[in-house]
Amino acid sequence: MSVTRYSCLVLILLATASMLSADHLHDLLQDSSRNYLKSKFKRSPSTFGDTCSRKTNRVDDDTTTMDVTFPRASIKHSDQYLCTSQKVPFNGEESYIVKFNPIASMNISHHMLVYGCHDAGSNEKFWDCGRRSVCSGKHTILYAWARNAPSLDMPDGLGFRIGGDSGYNYLILQMHYVNPTKPGEYDCSGFSATITTLKQNYYAGIYLLGSPWISIPAHSPMSTVDISCPNTATASIHVFAFRTHAHDFGQVITGYRYRNGIYKMIGKGNPQWPHAFYPRVGGAIDIEPGDTIIARCTYRNDQDRVVHQGMGGGDEMCNFYMMYYTADVSLVNKDLECWGNIYPKIKFPPNANDPAPYPGYAGADSDKAIRAGESNPHHQDVERTRDPGNALNEGLSQVPGTSSDVVFDQLWPAALSGVGQVGGVAVDWRGGVYVFHRAERVWDFTSFDSLNRFTKRNQPINADTMFVYDFESGNLTHRWGRNMFYMPHGVSVDHDGNIWLTDVAMHQVMKFAPGGSKEPLLTLGEKFMPGSDIKHFCKPTDVAIERDGTFYVADGYCNGRVVKFSKNGNFITTWGRVGSGGSTAPPGVFNVVHSIALTNNETEVCVADRENGRIQCFTQDGGFIKIIEDRARLGSKVYAISYSHRKGGLLYVINGNYAGRDPSGFIINYKSAEIIDQWQPSGHRNLNRPHDVAVSLDGHQVYVGQLEARKLFKFDVKSEDEGKTDLQDDGGRTDPQDDGGRTDPQDDDGKSDSRDDDGKSDSQDDDGKSDSQDDGGRTDPQDGGGRTDPQDDGGRTDPQDDDGKTDSQEPDDGQLGEVEQPSNAVTAIVTLLVMIPLVVALICYVLIQTRKRRLRKYKELLPGEGSYPSYECAGSQKVKLNLGTFFTSGKSKNGFERVNTNIPSDDDTQSEDELYSNVMQK
Repeated sequence: MSVTRYSCLVLILLATASMLSADHLHDLLQDSSRNYLKSKFKRSPSTFGDTCSRKTNRVDDDTTTMDVTFPRASIKHSDQYLCTSQKVPFNGEESYIVKFNPIASMNISHHMLVYGCHDAGSNEKFWDCGRRSVCSGKHTILYAWARNAPSLDMPDGLGFRIGGDSGYNYLILQMHYVNPTKPGEYDCSGFSATITTLKQNYYAGIYLLGSPWISIPAHSPMSTVDISCPNTATASIHVFAFRTHAHDFGQVITGYRYRNGIYKMIGKGNPQWPHAFYPRVGGAIDIEPGDTIIARCTYRNDQDRVVHQGMGGGDEMCNFYMMYYTADVSLVNKDLECWGNIYPKIKFPPNANDPAPYPGYAGADSDKAIRAGESNPHHQDVERTRDPGNALNEGLSQVPGTSSDVVFDQLWPAALSGVGQVGGVAVDWRGGVYVFHRAERVWDFTSFDSLNRFTKRNQPINADTMFVYDFESGNLTHRWGRNMFYMPHGVSVDHDGNIWLTDVAMHQVMKFAPGGSKEPLLTLGEKFMPGSDIKHFCKPTDVAIERDGTFYVADGYCNGRVVKFSKNGNFITTWGRVGSGGSTAPPGVFNVVHSIALTNNETEVCVADRENGRIQCFTQDGGFIKIIEDRARLGSKVYAISYSHRKGGLLYVINGNYAGRDPSGFIINYKSAEIIDQWQPSGHRNLNRPHDVAVSLDGHQVYVGQLEARKLFKFDVKSEDEGKTDLQDDGGRTDPQDDGGRTDPQDDDGKSDSRDDDGKSDSQDDDGKSDSQDDGGRTDPQDGGGRTDPQDDGGRTDPQDDDGKTDSQEPDDGQLGEVEQPSNAVTAIVTLLVMIPLVVALICYVLIQTRKRRLRKYKELLPGEGSYPSYECAGSQKVKLNLGTFFTSGKSKNGFERVNTNIPSDDDTQSEDELYSNVMQK
C-alpha cells in the first residue's frame, strides 16, 4: 500500500494522540513555564526557614545586600556567646558598608557585635566565642545592636571600608544569647548589610570607651563608674553618632571631650532604650590629637547583692561607643579604644548624672540647634520592648482588610546607570517619569556652612541631572541639566507641562519650559543667598501648582513656612513657623516642610511636616483645616506625600526609619485620615532612605525615589474599582499631582512627592511644577484638551503596566506569584496543538468523500458501463483510491485519465507518471 494512503490516517492518529495526552501535555507545558519563571524570578528563602539560608542579593552593578546569620545554631546555656563568619563580597575587592539591618529579637538575643577581621577565629560554621577568639589578626568593631534597636543607615558619602587592602577580609557576627534553645529548636539571628563598591567621600569608624572594673553596692540608689583616656587618634575625627551600652542596672551614660580645661558633651544616652547609634542632635563634634575623652556610667542597684562587671545578663557593663568619620584612611585601620580610668582625679560636670531627655542628646549643642530650628530630637517615641521578630520575614506588609494591592515592578526601569541621589520624582499627563537627581554629588557634612551657605559654589554638577523615563518600558527617553544645578531636590510638572525644580544649594525655585531648557522661564530666590523674606528662600524643598498657575513653595529646611505666589511669581501670602514638639506642636508649626501637595480639587494645601511626623492641611490662604498623623504606624517622620483623586481622595505617603522598622509606603484616605494600605518592595529588598513619592493620574502607578541603594522604584496598584478610569471626582481634574504634596523622605533635601494633589508632581516640588506633570506623577488627562482618559500616554488604564499583566500577577521581586498569564498561554498552546490535527483530519475526510463522488460521476460518463468494477461491490475487484494521485496537481486535461489511475494494478507503488503512461498506451 502506498505511503501516501496513510497520510490522513496518520493525521487522525496524531489528533487522537493529542487529545488523549492533552492533560499530560498541559501539565508538561505548565511545569516548563513555571520552571522558567522560577529561574527568572527565584523565590527567596525565608530568613528563618528550615534551611536558615543566607541571601546575597545584587541591588545594582555596584551594590549588594548580604545576610550574615547563624546556620541553625543551638544555644546550649544562658548567656552563651556564639560567633559565625562570612567573607566580604565582591571577591574581596574594596567595598563599603552603608547600612546594617538587624535580623534579631531581644527575646532571643541580649546583644550583637559585628567585627571586621583579617581572619575568622575558627573555620567552623559557628563557634563558642565566649571561650575562644572572635577574630584572628587585625580586627575592629563595625556595628553593635541590643534591645531591638533599629537599622543603621550611614549618612550620605560615608561607609565602613572593608576588603581590598583594608585588612578586613571577614565579617564576624558575635551574638550574646539570653536563654538556651529547646530541643529541636535553633536560631538564625544575625544582620543584613548593604555594601557598595562605590568609593565614599569619608571613612567611618568606631571609637569604644569601656570599663573593665565595675562594682555596684547593694541597695545603692546611685553608683558611678568613670572612664578616661588621652585621645589615641592621630588625626582629626568627627563624632556624628553615639551608642550607650549597659545591662539592667544602667540609668544613664554620658561622654565628654575635655580640651584646654573645658568640657564639651559628646552625648548622653539611656541604656534602657534600644541600643542604637543615635545621630548627635546639633551636628558632629570634632576630636583632635591631644584631647582627653571621658565617660561616666550611672547605675541603680535595688538588689541584695553587689553587681560586678561581667558578660552575663546579671552582670554589668559600661560602654560608650562613638561613631566618627574621617578623611584619613590610616585611622580606620586602627582599633581605637579607651579602657579604664587613666585620670582618676578628673572631675565630671555636674550634669553627668542627669537623665537623658531624648536619644541623641548632646547638651548645649542640642539645645542651641533646637532653639535655632536647625535640628530636632530623633526617635523621641522610644519603644523599649517592641519585638519585631514576627515581622522579620514580611515582604509586602499589607494592612488586613486593605482595598488595594501594591506590587513592586522589578523590571522597571530598564536601567539606572548614572542616577545619583534622587531629590525628586514626578509624573506628567503623558506618562513621562521625571527624576531629578544629584549624579555623583552627595549631601554630606561639608555641603553647607553654619549659615546654610553652600560650600561648593564654583562646582555645578557636571552631569545631566534630569532623567525622563517612559512609564511602561522604563526606557530613558530624555536627559538634560548638565552644569546647571548644585544640589537638586524637588521636581513638579504643571498642567501645561512646565517643569518646576528646587535646588537647596542655590536656594532657588525655577520654572522650565516643557522638555527642559538651558535658561528657566521664571526664577525665584537669590542664587546661593539664604534668607527668610519674600524674595529669598532657605533650602526650598518642593512646589505645588494650581491649574491657573498659582503656586506654593515649601520653604522647608530653615524657614519652616509655605509661600504662595501668583502665576507670574508675585508674592501673595505666607504662613508657618519653625518649631519642634512632634504631635504636641501646635498647628502651623513646622519642623522641616519637606513636601507639599494640593488636595480636594486644589482647594486645600497639605504639607509633610517631616520631623514632627505629621501631615498638616490648610486652606489656599493658610487657614488651618486638619492634621493627619498616626505615630504607631507612620512613626516620627513623614518624608513625602502625593495626592490622587481616586476613591474621593487618597494620600500616598513615605515615612522614615522608626523604632526598628524600615521605611514604608502608605495609602491614606484623605477624608477619614485612615491608613488603608501599607507596602514595601519585597521580602529581601526594603526601602532605604526614600526621598520622594509620585502617583500617576489614574492612581495605578506609584514611583519612589531614594537617596541610597536602588534609586528608583515603581509600584503598580490594583484596586477594587479597577474598571473606573474617571479620577476627576474632586473637580474634574484627573491629575493626581494636583495636591502637589510631595514629602521627600530624604531628609536632607526634603522634597516629598506630595505634588499630586496640587497639580505638581511630587518630584517637582522644589521648582513649583505641578505634581501631575512631574515625570510620572501627573496623570491629569484633561490638561491637554479636556481629555479625561488617563490612558493618554499609552492608552493603558489597567495597572498591568507594561506587560499587560495585572499587578497582582506580576512576580514580586523574588517571589513567584499566581502566574495566571503563563497558565493562559499554556492552555492556548495545548488547544492549538489539539485542533490542528483535528482540522486536518476533517479536511481529509471531506476531500476523500468529494473525490469518491467525482469518481462515481465520471464512471457513469464512460462508455461500456460494465468494463469497470463497481465501487460498491465487494471482492478482489474493489477499486483502490490513490490518495497520492489525489494530492498531486495534475494538468487540467487529465480528467478522465486521472480516473483511470484508480484501475487496479499489480504494482501499487507505481508513480503517477507510470500510471498515466500505461493508460495512454492502452
